[in-house]
Amino acid sequence: MNENLRWLAINAPDWDNNLDRIARGSVGVDWFSSERFPGRIGFSREELLQARRDLGLVTTEGEEEAFDVVEQKQARYQDTSGEDWIDEAPARSRPKSSGALCGF
Repeated sequence: MNENLRWLAINAPDWDNNLDRIARGSVGVDWFSSERFPGRIGFSREELLQARRDLGLVTTEGEEEAFDVVEQKQARYQDTSGEDWIDEAPARSRPKSSGALCGF
């Protein structure tokens, strides 16, 4: 796999614009139009998606739904300040002493 494509698959945000090519720029991700820059080297949306699949970074729709359910459940266990909390089980009481002391 091309090293730039691998880097983009790992680091690029989701494709949410109308541009048709992506490239690794000097300071990050560059999006561009192949019509406006016909000689520029870049990758298509399909190439990026395939690279993400090859690296195991893309989930199926079923997995996404399962993650959503887990996130909803986790949201119920946050207090109003946004900090997580755990409902701890009551502490166990110490066993009652028989009153006898160990001899030395």
